[in-house]
Amino acid sequence: MGNASETRMPSLIVEPLASRHDRVAFSCGTPRLDEYLQRYAAQNRKRDLAQCFVLTPRAGTSEIMGYYTLSGHSIEVTTLPSDLARHLPTGIPLPATLLGQVAVDTRYQGRGYGEKLVLHALRAALRAAREVASIGVVVDALTDELAPFYAKPTLGFVELRDRPRHLIAPMNRIRAMFPDDATEVSDVFDLMERAAYMRDLLNDARDSLQDLSAGGASGRVGEILDELQRRLDTLQAKG
Repeated sequence: MGNASETRMPSLIVEPLASRHDRVAFSCGTPRLDEYLQRYAAQNRKRDLAQCFVLTPRAGTSEIMGYYTLSGHSIEVTTLPSDLARHLPTGIPLPATLLGQVAVDTRYQGRGYGEKLVLHALRAALRAAREVASIGVVVDALTDELAPFYAKPTLGFVELRDRPRHLIAPMNRIRAMFPDDATEVSDVFDLMERAAYMRDLLNDARDSLQDLSAGGASGRVGEILDELQRRLDTLQAKG
């Protein structure tokens, strides 16, 4: 999530739930969401069941303006809309990310913080998917009124087919929303592999030059190959 400990919204901060945060004072108007933050969020984090992130007005404060949770999840391909299910394997669970809880304190509702929290969660899931695969972010909308909130274009969720209010934001849509965070970690390793392959080709070319008797021309080509070798060494050292 950018910084391992905190990520900034304009003048606000989203950071992992910590002991200094005042969970007791939080109230969103939905008792089960208040109770989750107050009684279970810290426990679930310690047990590696779910990660909880809180929205605060500034660094170091105890106030919680809102929160969300993310955890690993899986779904069946039969629950996906047909356009998303195409070419995916059947008979095995598909990896996904669960957006388990989202809530905003009543004092801050109606200001767009709920949408900002969901977008922050989507971006966090995208970054995590660089290393742990996920086909998308799944959510269960608590009410019929909340389902359209997730389905609006700015968030990109679509309905799953197994039950009402069960939705997914496909990872390809999330990548399109945050192109700067969409680079795969595997691209780095692919680049390093290509560099190693090019190194082998250069070594073969150098060996072949030793058999030539072109004199000065051979020496000049050798200098060029040496320079390319140095650049490849630098590239791999950075990787």
